Amino acid sequence: MKNIKFLSFLTLAGILVFTSCNKEEKEIKKTAEGFLNAINMLNISEARKYATEETGKTLDIMEQGLALQSPEILAESRKEAANKSYEVTKVEIKNDEAIASCKMTDKTNPDTKSPMESLRLKKVDGKWLVNQPKESDIDNSSDDETLPTEENVEVEEVVTEQPAK
Repeated sequence: MKNIKFLSFLTLAGILVFTSCNKEEKEIKKTAEGFLNAINMLNISEARKYATEETGKTLDIMEQGLALQSPEILAESRKEAANKSYEVTKVEIKNDEAIASCKMTDKTNPDTKSPMESLRLKKVDGKWLVNQPKESDIDNSSDDETLPTEENVEVEEVVTEQPAK
């Protein structure tokens, strides 16, 4: 009888854990896809709904750049973007951070293979938000970035001949 109760408890615990993880993944997918599709359509105010405060600073820069574009160019960009959409294909969760692997689909050319892109997310006040605080590629998700220094960059010495005087 104790074994049946124990197995029932384990089964129930497993179902709860699986349901919880599945719910987290769905929220992450919804957030990542909403953010990327909003950015794709140049809808910065919509993208902000899915972003951390730090990412909002990057969106500010994007918004300023878009303000400099002519309405015709923006309309053409949005028209092209309407044929593209993003889909999350994989989610990796570690504590309150996640990485969503995304692919872009072009409806006008479905055979086009797009590179996978990674998007960082962070759980803030119980809600998953995109956390891309640096103005960089979405794929640039390495935490061990180093700036070039004399020690880590090979320098090629260039010698030029001076004309004889």
